[in-house]
Amino acid sequence: MVKIYNMNNKLFVKHLILETLSEAEVDSEVDKGMSDAYTALKSNLSILEGYKAKQPKKEGQINEALCAMVASGLLAAPKIIEWIAKSINYLVKTFSKKDESQIAKSIEKFAHKWEKLYITIIKKAVKYTGFLENLWKKEKQVDEEKLELVAKVIFALILALAAGTALKTILSPASPVIKAIEATLGGIKATEIIGIAKTVANKIGIKVV
Repeated sequence: MVKIYNMNNKLFVKHLILETLSEAEVDSEVDKGMSDAYTALKSNLSILEGYKAKQPKKEGQINEALCAMVASGLLAAPKIIEWIAKSINYLVKTFSKKDESQIAKSIEKFAHKWEKLYITIIKKAVKYTGFLENLWKKEKQVDEEKLELVAKVIFALILALAAGTALKTILSPASPVIKAIEATLGGIKATEIIGIAKTVANKIGIKVV
């Protein structure tokens, strides 16, 4: 039972109630957010029906310019941005009740748990639209490693944009959230994720500072 000392102070009351939430309740809330965001991606694949993404003119080096390529590709692919945006709101609702450290802990715990499902559905969308096809497909042969990396960047972008929107800020390289994303999704650099988030945020209609 929560004892409330000042009913007129709504912020105090809200903070006190949130502090009493058990770890299991918080975990359940974040898990539901991850589930709802995934469901939104899956159920909105029809947005991409018949859509072919434009290819960036320069291929670049996979290990040095992947995020830049994804960013430029997304800017030329409004339907894919629309599809990604469908999932972000669910995570924003979940993350908005937490501070940066709490969001980072949630990502560490749940991003890995949901990674396989997210990567699977994102890879399906990437193949469906031919997004960055010149990067992961050569002579009709799919390079699964490069396709996986493209999907990871998009998954990391979803997490970063959702967290940044919830916190109403562009995340910095020192952000616990960015560090958590980097640690969870191996091979993705934090600074690159921040760069792509800044590039894509306005296209999605996200207002962060």
